[in-house]
Amino acid sequence: MTRAWDDAIQRLHDGKDPFEGFDPEGWIDEADEWDSHNPIFDESVHSLRPRVIVEVGSFLGASARHFAAALQREGIDGVVICVDTFLAEQVLWTNPPWRPHLRHVNGRPEFYKAWMANALASGLSQYLCPLPMASTSAARYLAARGVVADLVYIDGSHDEGDVY
Repeated sequence: MTRAWDDAIQRLHDGKDPFEGFDPEGWIDEADEWDSHNPIFDESVHSLRPRVIVEVGSFLGASARHFAAALQREGIDGVVICVDTFLAEQVLWTNPPWRPHLRHVNGRPEFYKAWMANALASGLSQYLCPLPMASTSAARYLAARGVVADLVYIDGSHDEGDVY
């Protein structure tokens, strides 16, 4: 049986490791002020023993890393597929304390690199698979590639219209 991470990388990235060749120097962002450590993450992993977790909305990856750590502690061969456009929602663009975390370069947020650096620094990258797409496109892509989630965590856009 193939490891869950290897299977996800094969199906979603044609076998090319998205972390290969990435230089995390200067990109780590330890901001973690959300409810990314809620006990429900550990309880869900413990009780459901998921092989594939899909996280919709990943930002800097704190909750994804929490899920990954839970998989590791439980000895589960699993993967967290992190779906995010990595462009941020309006609330982050307009909130002065959070705007710097977007890491704008030439007008475009570059915090995907912070997500990557955080994943590598955590030592949990072998459990994390980025999927930089909008959630609706990602859902169709996952289905087309035969990826079925055992657990889905939705923490995407918090804009009222998007949530509705």
